[in-house]
Amino acid sequence: MNKSYHCCRRQKVHAHLLSRSIFSTIITTCKKQGIDAFPIPCALYSYSGYRQNMLMQVVYTSAAIFCLLSMIFCFMIGCVLIKFSPRASNKANLILGAYFVFFSYTLGVIYLIFTRLILLVPHLYRTGHFTWLLSIPLAYIYVRTLIRKQPIGWKDVVHLVPVLLFLLDYVPFLFSGTAYKLDQIRADLANLDFANSFRQGWLFPPNFHLLARISLIVFYWVLQVKLLVQMDKDIKRHNRLLYYWLLIFTALQIAPIIIGIVSIQLDQSYVWATCIPPAICALASAMILFFYHQIMYGGPDEKQDWPTQPTEQALPIQPTRQRAALDNAFVSKTRAQLEKLMLERRPFLTSNYSLGDLAIDLQISPHQASALVNQVTGKNFNDYLNEQRIRFCLELFKSGEGKMLNMLGIAQQCGFNNRNTFTIAFKKVTGILPSEYLKKLENPGDRTF
Repeated sequence: MNKSYHCCRRQKVHAHLLSRSIFSTIITTCKKQGIDAFPIPCALYSYSGYRQNMLMQVVYTSAAIFCLLSMIFCFMIGCVLIKFSPRASNKANLILGAYFVFFSYTLGVIYLIFTRLILLVPHLYRTGHFTWLLSIPLAYIYVRTLIRKQPIGWKDVVHLVPVLLFLLDYVPFLFSGTAYKLDQIRADLANLDFANSFRQGWLFPPNFHLLARISLIVFYWVLQVKLLVQMDKDIKRHNRLLYYWLLIFTALQIAPIIIGIVSIQLDQSYVWATCIPPAICALASAMILFFYHQIMYGGPDEKQDWPTQPTEQALPIQPTRQRAALDNAFVSKTRAQLEKLMLERRPFLTSNYSLGDLAIDLQISPHQASALVNQVTGKNFNDYLNEQRIRFCLELFKSGEGKMLNMLGIAQQCGFNNRNTFTIAFKKVTGILPSEYLKKLENPGDRTF
């Protein structure tokens, strides 16, 4: 056993010495040839000592710690939004989740710069600005998706123009060698205010990208304000929580610039004024979503909306007052639009989908939308909406996807706010309870639906 052990040890020592010899030869050859961009062997050859020296230079400030906490919280909220938002019914939350994830990466790079840990990963330098430019239009697209129900299309590629300009300007730097990047980073870390000047580009002058970023924030903030002003009054009245959230979220988009200007007047550093206020506002947005989670999930708080009696959505059909019949040509046209809307976009999966939302989607008035549903289906809007939801629920049950969720999860997946409303609507449409229906599905001989 001792011979085997010593033999194995000698082999490891020989392999280690051989690898060091190979790396030394490669580095020497590269230097003779004038090549100064070979990061991998250099890093492997001297990583241990270099890392120890860098860790001795790490600087932890209150700003760095705050960026770290803000990054963790934003990343957590973004992952929750992306993971648990129904793909078919809440695409706005997916966009908001992407916004928080992208900006959390930006905060992570800012943290590395403040602590000087960026010297350990120089290839991440300037990549935070890339994700920052992506997050700015995502905030506007999120608000637009909620208010106008307008999904992302090919025309939205125009929002990538600032990102492409930045990449075009920084391609030489991003693909440069480790030694060059370390020199540039050390020069910027000597005076952090230089980090905002973006001096490494070849196409645009210094400070161009900082001014462009501020201009983009103002531009998209104006677009968001315009959307809020044009927001339908029915949505403001029936969904006040969402409306107030959009107001706060939009205000927090412009707040970093205002706070930054005030900070500069109070003799704060230039880099602090441009990096910390956005971190504060991003953290504030994430904390609002954390404490008011009904905004994330698209519905009211379950504890506050758990009726013991049938709610308005699940009440038996009441005789409706006589309405003036719509024109046959109008009914024929809008009926086809209604069926296509329910089949392709499935807006009924959104828990707060209202008659005003349907009117916006069909580009008609709420009165015409109500009369259309009543004239075509013989039901009021709430009964028609619940029937669509229950049909979707039956598809889930038959496909087996519903087995992975409890009743509350199924209810929320189908657009209901809580289990009680779902159970009442299910029995009204099918004649039996959801649990009884599942038992019948388990026994093929009892499939009566």
